[in-house]
Amino acid sequence: MIILILIILARNLVFKMENQLQIELLNKWKDNSLIKFTNLINKDYNRICVINPYESNIDNDENSNEINQMNSYLKKISYVGDEKNWAFVMSIDNNIELFEFNRGEIDIFSSISNSKIKLPDNFLPNKCVNSKSGFLYLFENEKRKYIILGEVK
Repeated sequence: MIILILIILARNLVFKMENQLQIELLNKWKDNSLIKFTNLINKDYNRICVINPYESNIDNDENSNEINQMNSYLKKISYVGDEKNWAFVMSIDNNIELFEFNRGEIDIFSSISNSKIKLPDNFLPNKCVNSKSGFLYLFENEKRKYIILGEVK
């Protein structure tokens, strides 16, 4: 019984943090703008990755130990992506944190290669970034709010 209560309390804490991140994004929203990830959250994450809708893990083309650790965590919690949600997965001090977003509020834009979206010249989209160099590009398209994770070079 105590374990169940602790799990519920932990899930509520994660839910509040997710909501806080979404609220911060919406409060700082400005169409066609870049916002530094560390301006949203006061933590210095080692790595931040995006899990798009329908995805349940992070592609690990570079065979990164950090991404392997993230994927192990996602498997351990039985994370399954669906059409309604996307998520940030973040590592900090050998811990993994997951922040899910409802696509109705803010959506992740994942098909950049075949889109007509004009990105800032110095912005390089990437599925995983270091929090010190991580930025979000905020924009609206067809009355929906979208973000793209990337780095400014």
